Amino acid sequence: MSPTPVTLVSAKKARWLTLLVVLSLGASLLLLLRGPGEGKGGAASADGYSRSAIGHHGMLQWLRDNGRSVTQLRTDRNLGECGLLIVAEPKTSYSDDDDDRIKAWHDQRPPLLLVLPKRTGLEDPMRPGWNAATGLVDVGEVDDVLRLFRPFLSRHQGVQRFDRVSGWRAPDGWPVPDLVAPAQLLQRHRDLEPIVECTEGVLFARLGDAHVLADPDLLQNHGLGRSQNAELLLRIVDDLTRKGGLIVDETLHGHLHSPSIWQAMGEFPLVLVTVHLVLLALFVVWIAHGRFGPVLAEPPAIGAGKAFLIDNVVALLRGHKHVPNAAHRYFRQQVARAATQLGAGRGLGHEQNEQWLLARIGDPRRREELAELLRGTFSEQRASEALQAAQRVRSIVTEIVHGSR
Repeated sequence: MSPTPVTLVSAKKARWLTLLVVLSLGASLLLLLRGPGEGKGGAASADGYSRSAIGHHGMLQWLRDNGRSVTQLRTDRNLGECGLLIVAEPKTSYSDDDDDRIKAWHDQRPPLLLVLPKRTGLEDPMRPGWNAATGLVDVGEVDDVLRLFRPFLSRHQGVQRFDRVSGWRAPDGWPVPDLVAPAQLLQRHRDLEPIVECTEGVLFARLGDAHVLADPDLLQNHGLGRSQNAELLLRIVDDLTRKGGLIVDETLHGHLHSPSIWQAMGEFPLVLVTVHLVLLALFVVWIAHGRFGPVLAEPPAIGAGKAFLIDNVVALLRGHKHVPNAAHRYFRQQVARAATQLGAGRGLGHEQNEQWLLARIGDPRRREELAELLRGTFSEQRASEALQAAQRVRSIVTEIVHGSR
């Protein structure tokens, strides 16, 4: 008969554990494929995450749809092989860290397209993702952005705004822009190399070690679809891009992300990994609870002498189907050993040993008890009865042998 298999958990718990493990692995796979959470731009934000009118999400999608490799920069890291760094409408208030970041970019010498800010927005509380109202950024704040990028730019004259513009001029084959009034343009001066300009000023030009786009209407969601603005943006990007991918900065929009495993494990979506690992640990504790019971007591020490060993062997034999036959042989051995110890001849048979041993017992009750035990039919006895008889025979024979000495 094969032994009963031992399982750590019941069948019901095993089913729950299997389901939980499958869900856990599936959630982990989805989170690994998704990666770290995206930054979130509000409706008032002019960044690559915003789908509002002044956001840049449409620009990113347009570039990717046209086969351009675009990466949004959220960490302070080396730009590597950067084909073009696009800094679109950075915030107008900045810190020393922002200044250090721009100096580090300048040391790495990537091609830079700086897009100046123009509008700010107010999020509609009743319609998330929409602007309730928009307004123009102060011209002085736009000049502050130009000063922030002084490592890249030479001397500049600032910007001006015009309700109407005329006489657009662009390189051959380039479309002309369609800007929403007021148009924001760079003032001309000798350090400025115009590329796309009109009678009133310069829209796109080279300035120092960078290129500047004065009006962001070309790439904002509301203006990208106007006339041929999307085609003009693509021409500008292709003209400036060297070997490498496009990198669009999001750090100057307030989306700087400092990688930390502990911080990431506490933020969405990786916090889900932390939660389901804790749940798995609690589930394992629940399964293990009560499976092992209290601490087992130490087994009793092994006693001295043969009696303890014999009793243990007898206990191990309980329930075995060959116990009666073993007890019968045990009787014979005990009787023959006792008769020999008391001086009987070695050539006597079993019945002669029995008679010789019974004759040496002075107590009639003890003699009658032993005779009855020896006359028992072992094949008809149960295992427990045969073992009890064997233990009693051993006890009587031991008393006879030791009592005669």
